[in-house]
Amino acid sequence: MKQWLKEDYRIITNEAGDKAFLSKDGLRRVRFDFNDAVPHKNIHAHIEIKVNNKWIKSGPIYPIDIPHE
Repeated sequence: MKQWLKEDYRIITNEAGDKAFLSKDGLRRVRFDFNDAVPHKNIHAHIEIKVNNKWIKSGPIYPIDIPHE
């Protein structure tokens, strides 16, 4: 994650209290949905890139021991 975000990334917290890690240039983000997994049922993460001022996200990435719902 650190290699992809590069140095000087920052940690932000959303309204649900979940953490996201944002690259210094603001174009790459790793987001963890632990407190608010909606619309999914279980905790998961996303890897996102900003293209034309819009976030393009991966599908949900689930821990290996969590059902993929």
